[in-house]
Amino acid sequence: MASRPILAALLLLCACGGKPDPDASPEPRPPAVVRVSNQNWQDVNVFIVQSGIRQRLGMVSAMGTAEYTVPQRFNAAANAIRLLVDPVGGNRTFLSHAVLVQPGQAVELRVHSQIGLSNIAIWGP
Repeated sequence: MASRPILAALLLLCACGGKPDPDASPEPRPPAVVRVSNQNWQDVNVFIVQSGIRQRLGMVSAMGTAEYTVPQRFNAAANAIRLLVDPVGGNRTFLSHAVLVQPGQAVELRVHSQIGLSNIAIWGP
């Protein structure tokens, strides 16, 4: 019989729980972006690599800049991405170290005249 008051108290607690305020839902964050600054004398193709899957983001002309949106499937929190730079007509590539990128962040990729000296930085929340 002692379990009935406990059961009644649990039911009362469950019944008192209100619905979440639909206006209080968090705003979706914008997608992550990759900003490329090509300081190389060759045009370069830029790829995003994750778990062995490579997807081309685009081409950046020599001494040019570009901005690409990271595809949603690459924004998974548990999987790191890498950026691959492949100069058009060149024989050397640059593959960045693995980084975790969250929605709303910006990855800055600087492609230097010596491709092996290229680097990345992450900015944002």
